[in-house]
Amino acid sequence: MPPLQLTLTDYANETRWRWQLTDERGNFIADHEVKLDATCQEYHGFQDLPKYLRDYAPPFSEEQLLNNIGVWIGTQVFGKLLLTLRDRRQFPATVLRVQIPNEAQVLLTRPFELAHLDGQTFAECGIRFVYETASPSPAPAGEGKREGGGLRVLAIFSLPDDQHPLNLRRERYRLTRLLETIAQTRGVAIETRVLQYGATRETLKAVLEEAPGWDVIHFSGHGLEGQLALEKEDGQLDLITADELKPLLRLARSRVKLITLSACLSGAATLQAAKAQLGLAAAPASAGASSTALPSLAQDLARDLDCAAVAMRYSVETDFAENLLLALYRLMLEKHQPLPAALQLALADALKTGGPFAAPPLSSITPIVFGARAADLTLSAPKRPPHFEPPVTGLLNFPPEPERFVGRLMPMLRATHALAPESPLRGVLLYGMAGAGKTTCAVELAYRHERERFTGQVWHKAPNEGDDIDRALLNFMVDLEAQLNIPDQSLVGNVDDPVAFKKRTLPRLRQMLSNNAALIVIDNLESLLTESDNWRDEKWGQLIDALLAHTGSSRVILTSRRLPKSLANDTRIQREAIHALSFGESVLLAHELPNLRLLFTTPEGRALLTRLLWVAQGHPKLLELADHMAVDRAALQARIDQAEQEAATSGGLSAAFFEQGETRQDEKGFVAALRNWTLGLTAKLSPTARLLFHFLCRLEEVDRQSNIIEVIWPNFLKRYNLARGSTSTDDLQAQPSQG
Repeated sequence: MPPLQLTLTDYANETRWRWQLTDERGNFIADHEVKLDATCQEYHGFQDLPKYLRDYAPPFSEEQLLNNIGVWIGTQVFGKLLLTLRDRRQFPATVLRVQIPNEAQVLLTRPFELAHLDGQTFAECGIRFVYETASPSPAPAGEGKREGGGLRVLAIFSLPDDQHPLNLRRERYRLTRLLETIAQTRGVAIETRVLQYGATRETLKAVLEEAPGWDVIHFSGHGLEGQLALEKEDGQLDLITADELKPLLRLARSRVKLITLSACLSGAATLQAAKAQLGLAAAPASAGASSTALPSLAQDLARDLDCAAVAMRYSVETDFAENLLLALYRLMLEKHQPLPAALQLALADALKTGGPFAAPPLSSITPIVFGARAADLTLSAPKRPPHFEPPVTGLLNFPPEPERFVGRLMPMLRATHALAPESPLRGVLLYGMAGAGKTTCAVELAYRHERERFTGQVWHKAPNEGDDIDRALLNFMVDLEAQLNIPDQSLVGNVDDPVAFKKRTLPRLRQMLSNNAALIVIDNLESLLTESDNWRDEKWGQLIDALLAHTGSSRVILTSRRLPKSLANDTRIQREAIHALSFGESVLLAHELPNLRLLFTTPEGRALLTRLLWVAQGHPKLLELADHMAVDRAALQARIDQAEQEAATSGGLSAAFFEQGETRQDEKGFVAALRNWTLGLTAKLSPTARLLFHFLCRLEEVDRQSNIIEVIWPNFLKRYNLARGSTSTDDLQAQPSQG
């Protein structure tokens, strides 16, 4: 059944107007004169629902207040239209194209979808409003949108450094994975471009200038007072108004069909909010179901760009917003549902998939849709022919993209600037304590620059600290030639000849980097350094110098636990210390980890989590170890008890972590804590399992694969027992391995 038209006419003021309901041809169906009593309690809730909930809950529950207001809106705002809507209900969504004149725009903030019909809200029973402007569209109605090529999606994730630490990276990871999966399994052409770690006006303008344009533009971040929060070059807040944003987006007007705007309340918005989640402080006044500026912004963009727009009427929890929009895209692209039906089905999915973090009561009426095209909008990705030609090397030799990545905003932003083609720098050095996430940052940077920046990528891991390095340089050169498809072994041949290496190989390498755009990542540099942080083999120093000495678009990313002395003051490289997470980022990571996130749901769990955060002091690896232990809360509590005792013996923990949100713990303390946690975990293992753990630790990283281990482990165990004068593993219980 085609959408119905609901027009607001005879507007006198915020309490007096008339609804007129017509069919798709404009034939009259029903009307209702609205006359509201501005003095009654429910009217105040209708006028400003978030404030009403803050004022009256408690003593009343939010559910009670919303139910009362919903019944009132149904009878007073829609009256006899309810019977007509009941008779014309469709599934999964009854689409109402709602026209509100300019003089009545204030009513767009009213929660019409909260109205009750047969004991359910409009949102719950599938009555989906699509708001259209009564004023003429800047483009002729029905003008077609440009097509061609695949479905193109531009996803913008903006988080200025001085704003709340939303976990936009997780949302980006899930979105790109969803679109890649749909493209691969459905055999369709979907191109996704991501702006993150530097979503500035300049980068946005540059990507919007690209032909042939974008079908979908997804923005996730903050919306404030009719503005979106972008980033400046230094990572600080750059508020852009609708009037400033529209000229940029007009570059995509001829093609864009859907814009989604998501402003989410982070679970750890500020230090105070992070503490509030653990019961350590009252929630900040801004938390909760505050309204956002996105509806008016979405309306402006839908009208100006002649497209559909989905926004959030109220700020919502991150989990809910992610689940909602991912389900929306899946339903439109996989099930070919039109936008209103897809949103209705996605809303039902998002409301029931929250688990222990169920969506707050206002979530069901938070999504709001604008645009004349929205009522029947569908997204179609064209089929692509099968393509099984082996790809170029690319990132195939890199570790997988990390599933979780929390915080590190400013180091990643500065590193992104260093990797830009126009940057005067030639690379990035990530250094800091063990387990802080240097390698993860390097991998994240590589994947963020996988497309449209480098034409070749190299990943090389230097030996572990303490291992022999006599073949380290040769192994690097082999990786370099193999991953960049260099055919003549021109770089490997002179590794053992110091003079030829310096006079022939390195100049050729510099020229190659000047003539191309290659990304070279070298992980684990600390193994190549002396105790005084000089190079153990001077050829490594010469190599690193060559990687930084070219004049082209190539870049290098280096990671090391220690800062090489030769790079300490080198002006060609961006140095970034990777240390512990902040308190707010630690809370975000705890939300991400599957077992720790369950601790947020009970007072006892939050108390245990508070103690864990105190002893971990923002060390991400300790939190990951604790997550594995959290399946047995008694074991986790015992480990935390022991960690507190160890900290007291060694001089205590940094109080600044809870007070200022940043730890003052030194690297020595973190390394000792990491060692103690690892020993504590292995102490709980059976002797045979502990022996296996030590066995795995001593294997080369490339050999830690199940097909290799399944062959080697039984033979090793047999020889181990024979050496101890035993023929079985039973007596390992009496003589545990000392590793």
